[in-house]
Amino acid sequence: MANQYSGNFECIIHERFDCSAKVALQECINDDLSYIDAGKRLGFSQATIRKWAKRFNLKLKAGEPLKSNPDQFMQFFKEETLNKYNALNRRWLTPRLITVA
Repeated sequence: MANQYSGNFECIIHERFDCSAKVALQECINDDLSYIDAGKRLGFSQATIRKWAKRFNLKLKAGEPLKSNPDQFMQFFKEETLNKYNALNRRWLTPRLITVA
């Protein structure tokens, strides 16, 4: 992957694909790629692809939305043991009565 020290996006695209950056991004749009897929194809991060697409007034397909399961989250949230989902729950912040048998 390229980085900020390896040269300009446009120059790197021209060296790799022998076309302008705008043409390369337009081909990604024509192939119905998302920003993530275009980044993988061109060898840049998703953020770089978004930045340059915005500069050229181009829009690629949005990636897959994150799938969440609220029922599964609530199951983790209501567990009796401490975990990353319920760590900041109010019941952990108040002292609990401990019974000794």
